[in-house]
Amino acid sequence: MHVNCIMCGHRFDLGKSYDDYEGAVRCSTCRGLLEVRTRDGQVKMVRPFGPPGGNGYLTPQTQAELAAEKAHAAAPASVVAQPGAGNATAA
Repeated sequence: MHVNCIMCGHRFDLGKSYDDYEGAVRCSTCRGLLEVRTRDGQVKMVRPFGPPGGNGYLTPQTQAELAAEKAHAAAPASVVAQPGAGNATAA
């Protein structure tokens, strides 16, 4: 299965192991990071990886922001700090 990089136009082969895949793929030519979704050997979606409006090239700041968002989303609601709630425990 082939994917066209939407940043540089390079066409590259993902191989059969990506027939049912959802995640990041790096272009071997421009090194841009693409978010790819495939089903049954067909490409369903390709877009730049990262936040909306991103260019697919993750800077250290963008990487840190994405990691913080992921950690926040994964934390149980009872653990996530609420602004202005004091977040103090009663003794």
